[in-house]
Amino acid sequence: MLRPTLMAAALAIALPALSANAHADADLDALRAELQEMKSTYEARIQSLEKRLEAAESQAGTAETQAQAAQSQAQAAQAQAEQAATRPSEPTRSNAFNPDISLILQGRYSYLEDGPNRSITGYLPTGVEDLVRGFSVDESELVLSASVDPYFRGQLNAVLVDDSVEIEEAWFQTLGLGHGLSIKGGRFKSAIGYQNEQHPHAWDFATNNLVYEALFGEGYVEDGLQLKWLAPTDIFLEFGTEFGDGGRFPSTEHDSNGFSSYTLLATSAATSARRTVGAPGCRICTPTRRDARSRAATSTMLA
Repeated sequence: MLRPTLMAAALAIALPALSANAHADADLDALRAELQEMKSTYEARIQSLEKRLEAAESQAGTAETQAQAAQSQAQAAQAQAEQAATRPSEPTRSNAFNPDISLILQGRYSYLEDGPNRSITGYLPTGVEDLVRGFSVDESELVLSASVDPYFRGQLNAVLVDDSVEIEEAWFQTLGLGHGLSIKGGRFKSAIGYQNEQHPHAWDFATNNLVYEALFGEGYVEDGLQLKWLAPTDIFLEFGTEFGDGGRFPSTEHDSNGFSSYTLLATSAATSARRTVGAPGCRICTPTRRDARSRAATSTMLA
């Protein structure tokens, strides 16, 4: 009788302990589940942050690569521009083998009250053709020009008058010397003054400027060399010199092995004005009256 009683008492004592242990195990499982959930959440957030960091680093690398590429392209473009600025101009495809050809036809009508033979008092006659009353065919020009290669170009001006042909200009000019230097050689119109290099069809009026007419006739032409230097300044500033045989008016033909005439040039230009000053001179071999007058005439400054 005592043994069953003792067993019942032991069971009564053990049941609450078992119940408490079961409740503690449930709490632990809940805590473990909560920790596992927090761990999974943080791992997901960390992975998301790592992906965002990798994307940002990738974008930064792409932007840096693009910036370097753009900088390289800009440097290449600048180098090409500098090379193009210093490199002589090459002939275009249209005239790589054939020169540019132009034919300029001129006609004139003159209404003169006095006689056609006019002279300027105090100056020697220039030998320029006298004006003709009424209609007439003036000097026409055939012009051939082309770039020989990237370093030279040439031009030929032939004047057509009735049954005669005269070479008015035939010269070559350098293109690739650099440092603002250029050389022209052959027969060319002097760069003295503003109008001297212009041909009659480019004049503002039908007749020549009175100063040029008195000193040089239609224009001062040289058979020789011309050297020019363009100064590296913001304002256009150019200096030059010319050496020739001096065989045209206002000089006279003479037997000489060297250069018998020279011209010093200085040209400056602002926004809307251009001014060229020159001082030509002739070394006279025969002291005739005409030569003496020519020396006085060619010492005049033109602007």
